[in-house]
Amino acid sequence: MSFRFTAITMCDRQGNLDFYTNGNWIANRNHDTLMGSQNFNPGWASGNYSPWGLPYMQTVVALPNPNDSSQYFVINHCADQYLPANIRIPLKVSYSLLDMNLDSGLGGTVVKDSTIISDTLNNGHMAAC
Repeated sequence: MSFRFTAITMCDRQGNLDFYTNGNWIANRNHDTLMGSQNFNPGWASGNYSPWGLPYMQTVVALPNPNDSSQYFVINHCADQYLPANIRIPLKVSYSLLDMNLDSGLGGTVVKDSTIISDTLNNGHMAAC
């Protein structure tokens, strides 16, 4: 996987790699496409910067599901072409829910690219703690 600016890596509580992403696709711990995550984070930037990774900082965050230690929320936005100004800005924030019990423990998507917010947003500026 190539990385430009977007990079998220998630490990389990023991420090073992679960998954990682460059904003264009999600890889499992075997460095293969996570089950069901094909066409992850669709949009202008994903289509134009694939497979190198999104060229924006702070566009993806991953959080463990507090109700299920085998699941993670991946929250992301992707720059889209905004007309008539012809600039690239995110127009939505989406989430995917990953379950690491799927695909014999390699993980897979339960929910993919479900819209949380549809609005004109700034590139980057996403953080979690």
